[in-house]
Amino acid sequence: MGGSSSVTVGYKYYLGAHMVLCHGPIDKIVKIDVGGKEAWIGEATANTAASARVTIDKPKLFGGDKREGGIQGDIDVLSGHPDQAKNDYLLAKIGSAVMSAYRGVTSVVLRQCYLGVNPYLKPWKFTAQRIHVRGDGSEQWYPEKAEVGSYSFSQAAPAYVDPLTSLDGFDVSYGSMSSFVIQDGHLTNTPDSGATSGIVKSIGPFQSYLGFKIQFRVNFLGQDDAGGFSSGPIGMQSSRQPSVDPQKRVQINGAQNQLGVMLLDGPPDIGVWYEIEAFVNPDGLDQTVILRREGVEVDRNESVPFQTSSAVSAIGFTQENLFPGGSTTWRNLEIWATNSGSQGDMNPAHIIRECLTDSIWGRGLPESEIGPSFATAADQLHAEGLGLSFLWTDEAPIEDLIGEVLRHIDAVRYEDPETGLQELKLIRGDYDIPSLPVLDHSNSEVTKFEVPALSELTNQVTVKYWNRETDNDAAITVQDTAAITMVGTVINQTYEYPGITNDMVAGMVATRDLMATSRPFARGTVVTNRTVANLKPGDVFVLNDPDNGIDAMVCRVAKRSDSGALNGEITIEFGEDVFGSEFSAFTTPTASGWAPIVGSAANFPYQTAFEVPYVHLVRRVGDSYIGDVAADIGYVGFIGAEPENTNHLNYDLFVYPDGTTLPTETTSAVEGDFGFAAVTAAGADPDASTVSIAAYAGLTVVPAGEFVLIGTGADGSREIAALAADLTPGDTSISLHRGVADTIPRLITATTPIFLFHKDYSYSSREFVTGEVAEVYGRPSTGQSDFTGPYTYHDIEITNRVNLPYPPANVKLNDTYVFSGDPLMPSKIVLTWSHRDRGLQSNLPVSWFDAGHYGPEAGVSYRVEVDLLDASKAVLQAKFIDRLVGPASTETLDFSIDVPDADTEFLEVRVYSARDGLDCLQPFTATVALLKAPADLTAANITVGYGTNYGGAYGG
Repeated sequence: MGGSSSVTVGYKYYLGAHMVLCHGPIDKIVKIDVGGKEAWIGEATANTAASARVTIDKPKLFGGDKREGGIQGDIDVLSGHPDQAKNDYLLAKIGSAVMSAYRGVTSVVLRQCYLGVNPYLKPWKFTAQRIHVRGDGSEQWYPEKAEVGSYSFSQAAPAYVDPLTSLDGFDVSYGSMSSFVIQDGHLTNTPDSGATSGIVKSIGPFQSYLGFKIQFRVNFLGQDDAGGFSSGPIGMQSSRQPSVDPQKRVQINGAQNQLGVMLLDGPPDIGVWYEIEAFVNPDGLDQTVILRREGVEVDRNESVPFQTSSAVSAIGFTQENLFPGGSTTWRNLEIWATNSGSQGDMNPAHIIRECLTDSIWGRGLPESEIGPSFATAADQLHAEGLGLSFLWTDEAPIEDLIGEVLRHIDAVRYEDPETGLQELKLIRGDYDIPSLPVLDHSNSEVTKFEVPALSELTNQVTVKYWNRETDNDAAITVQDTAAITMVGTVINQTYEYPGITNDMVAGMVATRDLMATSRPFARGTVVTNRTVANLKPGDVFVLNDPDNGIDAMVCRVAKRSDSGALNGEITIEFGEDVFGSEFSAFTTPTASGWAPIVGSAANFPYQTAFEVPYVHLVRRVGDSYIGDVAADIGYVGFIGAEPENTNHLNYDLFVYPDGTTLPTETTSAVEGDFGFAAVTAAGADPDASTVSIAAYAGLTVVPAGEFVLIGTGADGSREIAALAADLTPGDTSISLHRGVADTIPRLITATTPIFLFHKDYSYSSREFVTGEVAEVYGRPSTGQSDFTGPYTYHDIEITNRVNLPYPPANVKLNDTYVFSGDPLMPSKIVLTWSHRDRGLQSNLPVSWFDAGHYGPEAGVSYRVEVDLLDASKAVLQAKFIDRLVGPASTETLDFSIDVPDADTEFLEVRVYSARDGLDCLQPFTATVALLKAPADLTAANITVGYGTNYGGAYGG
């Protein structure tokens, strides 16, 4: 645009980096957070020598270019497998002579990723899982019980995007590849006469299929199929064989010689771009399919069967050409699926076993030294759902980690004195009392026995843990109400279990700990002989000791010590067993009901696009530059109201020539701020200055004098008005100056949006030539996710609006405003109007009803046209009067001189302004009934009074 200059307002930052995460290899990476925001979720498998590739596409994660940008680019996940090769990106940057393959550690490589507009690197957090693969790359021991529980997550995202500008990756399914060519950046299929051709590309598979969207254009219809598209369970044909469907209609789920669900009641228009979109309905049983013609919906079917058993694993393009003709062009394919994954916890028995046997970071014990109790414990823990996840970063002995795991699961590990094997014993009530060994005076002596006082007991336990679902620390508290009543106060004990990841396990462990600490369980020491030498830590026995009042007390071995004395005495530290019964039932707490402040992105409730009028371009560039605007161009604006029920940040606006490739990349978009819309509660006449609205939900006061755009129709048929009084949040009426700028007053219907576009609209600086059609759509964003469609497409035909003269205002017929009702007019009609001048008014909100003259603008003249209409208002003669009246502000129509056709009942009167061959956008138009003299009159004599003949009277 004239007078403008390029100014650097900021920088975008890109980074190539190598980050080491942990010992490797691992199973997978399932989530990446940057700066505390979710950048990616899915499953990047990382348990093989080959690297995995993750693509992050969140360019507005931190608010887009107006704030701190986002994250976008490819990331390689290197598992650290023993056979891992050198990474090609690092190799290109460092060189093979000095570069390691980085085996033994899991790392990620950022391949020149976009990191936003802030030069300070935000913290990155990777959520990874290692359960099924060991440090040497081998499979985990007892793999079927290694993973406990599973937390699933998902995120809707385009699973496959293809502009169809290349044949790379396609294979011939039948026919000839030569039938498919790339023309003008699109895929076109024209098979030979009498032939059928098809190509296919493998994708996915995507089990959680959501839908697809593609654009197509039929170039030649011929007598055959005009092309077919299939995607997993969905197939589409743009026409069918005459033997099946002579009308060659567009259909979905059709196959060769087989009808599908019709979407168009006739053949598609030749050379016109259509778009077909299908998405699975929430019930998962069927799908909604929408057909659009040049962005405008022309048909839909909301109950197309969906084959849930089929996964999308390939896309195919097919076409028959049984007779000469038949060609279809395709572009912009998107297949939507759910990026999903799951993350489980590791079986604690497996954790302890690996700590003991791993030769790199563990104790390195031979596998042969691990006893069979580990498998038994693994089965029990898996059945209980007691899995753990640790991030172990401390420089501490491996025994500390083992001890922490034992504390979590309430177990003991020991070396069996008879076999020398490492064994694991869970403290559970898995025994039968009559079968337990008995210690009494015949084989034992109690040397220490004590029962804690009530004041030493705990009656409330709080467990702190990490909740995987919320990715935050959490806590759960359980109470023994009877114990609280006994002591009259709450005595709380807090335990931290960093390996617990969910409410269920946290509640189970809290209940266990409360049972162990809220009751006066006895403890002591007993010395016994070798008749019970097989008692090991964790074993249970029955103790009888009348001297201490003990009768058949079930006790558990806490610690065993062999004295080494010749008599073979064994010292056992014991405690009264508290786990002889099942844990108390625990129910996962009811969800809080809190919903994230930032939800999923949704579509605009109200939106519209328009060619930017003169009054708004002046605001953009100023009066001094407006004259530099080219004489035959136009610009496009857009207003979108913020979606309800969630917090959105902004939106991407895409403006492009109709018929070109549909843009989707954020880099080709204008970042827009949401506007506001008032919605009419009732209709209003063109001359109404107050309009009833639903309570205005804007956030701030909009001052008088600001412009509004009424409705969503074409520019030539809707009105710009201006606020006559401040609009305040909560107002139920809006005061307007009607028909300002280059428009005239119009009838307003109920539920019409009134857009406040004084400044809350987006503008594309892309220039369009007069007669060109600009296509527009907006994509709202929460900053964390973008709206995924279906989008609303707007076609704006450029009229050079910025250079068009303003229409005549305050137009009256015989000093009367005529907007409706077809008033009766005499044969002489005096037209009067007021001048309007773009330059003099600049951005002033001058009402159409203002009788004052502004101008006329230099070079402006007026033209009056009259059409003759019959009784049904059909045109008898167009432009019966077509009169140039120069810069005047009045004109007289005398139909006694310009006599209309005898069948004329109505007149359509139009008043245009024109300048340099350009007519105004909206001429004044009124329809009136023409008063005519009675037809077929004859003379007659009548007698009046006393028989005197005066003659000259009318009658028959």
